Amino acid sequence: SWTRQSSGVQTNLFAVDFASSRLGWAVGDSRTILNTTDGGTTWTIPPISPQAYHRSSSQILYDVCFTDSATGWIADITGSLLRTTDRGQSWTRIDALRRYGWIGLTRIGAYSSKSLLACGNYGALVVSTDGGTTWLRRTPNLPPEILHTSRNIVATIPGLVTPEKECVIVAHYD
Repeated sequence: SWTRQSSGVQTNLFAVDFASSRLGWAVGDSRTILNTTDGGTTWTIPPISPQAYHRSSSQILYDVCFTDSATGWIADITGSLLRTTDRGQSWTRIDALRRYGWIGLTRIGAYSSKSLLACGNYGALVVSTDGGTTWLRRTPNLPPEILHTSRNIVATIPGLVTPEKECVIVAHYD
């Protein structure tokens, strides 16, 4: 069943992630980051580190994911990521991915505390296997026929523990 909840903000929200049934975050337009500790009944706006943004920062935060209750990531449409290690109380901008020249990270996912995947416009795909310290570009590994002008992405990644198994990721942009 679903219960309507109020976020307390007037901006569009694009993503929500819960580390537990009570602890969650939401992100959206106007650099909105919200936090709940009661399962979504009430939402608060945590402080944002001044160094997390500068003039070229986006107003749009598209996705959020947490690997545990303290460590989380936000995908920024400018091609940067924001990272927290203190339950979202402060955020640090990670520009490591901008060197690839991409604009528009729209999704980030965590498959363990160490394995992260971020994707975005025009087939941008990067992975980290060390908790976000280093990122590797994987876009060239994607066959050109799976990239479409509509920016649809289909990627197959071999399993880390059992390489014969695959994780299939499909993303669709309208």
